[in-house]
Amino acid sequence: MSYQLGKNIIYDHPLKREIYKQGYTVEAFADKCGLHRKTIIDICKKQTRTRGDTIFLLSKGLNMPYEKVEKLCRMSK
Repeated sequence: MSYQLGKNIIYDHPLKREIYKQGYTVEAFADKCGLHRKTIIDICKKQTRTRGDTIFLLSKGLNMPYEKVEKLCRMSK
């Protein structure tokens, strides 16, 4: 297993890749957005439905349009 930034977790997801691309860890990004780290991990693992207010906070944190972040959350690997 590789330990490069963003590669040391078993799962891969477009949202997580975007978070790392912008220079954040999941933990740091969650703190920035006011979300719990587990919320982002659950989205990436597809273990939870993503609510509109969560997508709004993610889009603010990523500085991306709501619709694009919504699409990222719904995508899989």
